Amino acid sequence: MAQKQSDILMPTLDTKLSVIIPVYKNSATISELTQRLQQTLEHMLTSYEIIFCVDACPENYSALIKVLAANNTQIKLLAHPTNLGQQRAIFTGLRAASGNIFAVMDADLQDRPEDLPTLLLELQTASAVFAGRRGQYESRFRLYTGKIFKTFLSWITGVPADAGAFVVFDKSIYDFLMIHAGEKPFLTAMIGLSKRPVTSIPIIRSKREHGESAYGAFRRLHLATNAIIYSLKYKLLK
Repeated sequence: MAQKQSDILMPTLDTKLSVIIPVYKNSATISELTQRLQQTLEHMLTSYEIIFCVDACPENYSALIKVLAANNTQIKLLAHPTNLGQQRAIFTGLRAASGNIFAVMDADLQDRPEDLPTLLLELQTASAVFAGRRGQYESRFRLYTGKIFKTFLSWITGVPADAGAFVVFDKSIYDFLMIHAGEKPFLTAMIGLSKRPVTSIPIIRSKREHGESAYGAFRRLHLATNAIIYSLKYKLLK
C-alpha cells in the first residue's frame, strides 16, 4: 500500500520546520514556489515558517513577498541592503529561524518542494539529509566542473559528494552552524565538518525554466575557492 504524504513525517507537538530560501533574480518563480511549498507543508506539519531572504536584488522582490506575507503569517521576509551573496543570505535566514528542524532550498524551482517529505523522513536516522543531485539539470561543462569540486569537498569535509544546496537538518547541526559560521560561511562544507551523521538521497533536479543562474564561471570559482579555504582552515585549527 502506498504511503500517504501526510504519513511521511509524524511530528510531535513541538515540531516546527523553518524553511530558508535565499532570493536573487527569482521573480518568475516566487509565487509558484510559495504555493507548492505551502501545499506540501500543510500535509506534513501543523507548524512551519517560510523565510525568504532577498539579497539586494536589483528587482523589487521584497514588494512581491510582502504581498504573500500579508496573507500568511507563516511567511517572513528579510532583506539585505547590499548584495552579500547566497551563502550569507542563507545564514541571515537561519539566524532569524524559530524552528527546531530546518530546510534550505533554492528559489528557482530546480529544488522541488514536493521532495521535502522524502528528505524529512530520512532525518529520523541522520542529523542532516541532502538531496543528492541527479539528472541533466545544467550544461555538461557545469556538471563536470561541479562534480570535481564536490568530490574534493567531500574528501576534505566528509559531506556526500552529490550534496547541493537543498538540505534538511536538525537542531544539533543548526547549533554548530551558528557557532562556526564566520564571515564567509559555506553551508554544505560546514555540515560535513560538524561530524554529525550526514547522508544524501538521490533526487532528480529540475532544469531551470526561468532566467539564468546568478553564478557565472568566475563566481562559481570564487565560491568554490572560499569553501575549500574555509574547510582546510577549520580542519587545521581543529
